Amino acid sequence: MNDSAEVHALIEQLCGIPDAAAVRAVEVSNAQVAALAWVRESTGCYPTAVSARLQEAADELCQPGDDRDPREVLIQTAVAAVQGQERGAA
Repeated sequence: MNDSAEVHALIEQLCGIPDAAAVRAVEVSNAQVAALAWVRESTGCYPTAVSARLQEAADELCQPGDDRDPREVLIQTAVAAVQGQERGAA
């Protein structure tokens, strides 16, 4: 069992099985971290405007009924936000 599985098993023992909203929030959070890592690798920093746009998209993804793929949406959002910032700086 890997560390992540052990942590999940412990949380389930302590709190019970998470509901769909909690599972979705974790998926979105993990995707947001991956998108921010991409931004850091691509730009060398975390531009405020890009981070804010990613947060807005993550908030949208956590809304009931939004079943879009968080990784796909947040990476696309990051790419668009970085490109927009680069155009604005040029």
